[in-house]
Amino acid sequence: MNFELACNWDLGLIKGIKGYSPIELFGGMPNTVVAGGRASFVAPEVTEAQVERYIKDAHADGHTFNFLLNASCLDNREYRRDEYAKILEHIAWVEKAGADSVTVTIPFLLQMIKKHFPKLKVYVSSWARVENVRRAQFFEDMGADGFGGDKPRLQDAGVHQKSRKVPPHSHSKPRLPVRLPPFVLPRKRHDARLAGRA
Repeated sequence: MNFELACNWDLGLIKGIKGYSPIELFGGMPNTVVAGGRASFVAPEVTEAQVERYIKDAHADGHTFNFLLNASCLDNREYRRDEYAKILEHIAWVEKAGADSVTVTIPFLLQMIKKHFPKLKVYVSSWARVENVRRAQFFEDMGADGFGGDKPRLQDAGVHQKSRKVPPHSHSKPRLPVRLPPFVLPRKRHDARLAGRA
């Protein structure tokens, strides 16, 4: 069975899981141009050199690393040319640091990464609230490689997941099927008229 484990950037954690089957470690950096989703006052401060060493050691023990870029808002900085360049520079460093995949919440980041960093796998965070098939298709059409909870551990646990071929894209090579997790179901809408409040 494969596991996912939140990292604390302590190398002792990697030593502690030595000998276990491959684990996907995940984590992000606070106070960067694209934060990792956690409040900066609770996320441990870490330098780029420490991140690079951590990912290198994880790989040496056969583990993979998912870098969190799942900030829910960038204050529209992604639409400014100078800030866009800073975001690109940061993601380029994430790839160079050795991350196997990233997790995002903002659709714009998904498109940006697929365009400029095609080797990086991109997963959509559970914070993106993918709660129905139409929303899943929205992210899938932009090239998402998977969704929150869509990892091998679900298959190992015998969880049944629907899968379908990703429609062809003119801007990218064909990808493997994207498996929709079991929680991706149509949400029942509350209709005020039916409730007699219209």
